[in-house]
Amino acid sequence: MNRLDQHQPLTTTITRFYEGDTISQVFYSNRNDLNTVSICARNPDRALTPMTFKLMDGVTIVRTLEFSGGNIDNEDCTKFKFDKIADSKHKTYTATISSPPVDKKLRSPAAFGIEMHDGIMHYKTFYYQGLSEVVSESLAQIPPRLVSDPIFSILWGSLITFVIICLRK
Repeated sequence: MNRLDQHQPLTTTITRFYEGDTISQVFYSNRNDLNTVSICARNPDRALTPMTFKLMDGVTIVRTLEFSGGNIDNEDCTKFKFDKIADSKHKTYTATISSPPVDKKLRSPAAFGIEMHDGIMHYKTFYYQGLSEVVSESLAQIPPRLVSDPIFSILWGSLITFVIICLRK
């Protein structure tokens, strides 16, 4: 299962990104098994520009994905999914999107939009967590949640009691 690690949700502007440009965002991974970076980009012209997504740890390229501008979703963030990085916890990565240069004499470069807030891209990162870990983590969260909301606990307990009484009849 993919679980959310980081989320930079604030968006106040759309920054233009043209063919031949490179745009990047630095982020910190809180967990091991990083496997998805989601960047909110827009492709209003539906340009089929060849592009490259790179994930870097310093100057070392950790993952590379080739894609087309046609893969950029105009309604939602575009997810770049890759093989999990087992030792990603407490590391800083740079995600870049780039495209080859355009001969501006032949045509004007296509424009893409990147959602930004104060110079930070709207992005999300996800890590992979196995089913057994998800179940054990979820079960461990039940007692603190029940204690933190006593009214919910009373209603939940009443519902369980009602169901047991109805089943005995």
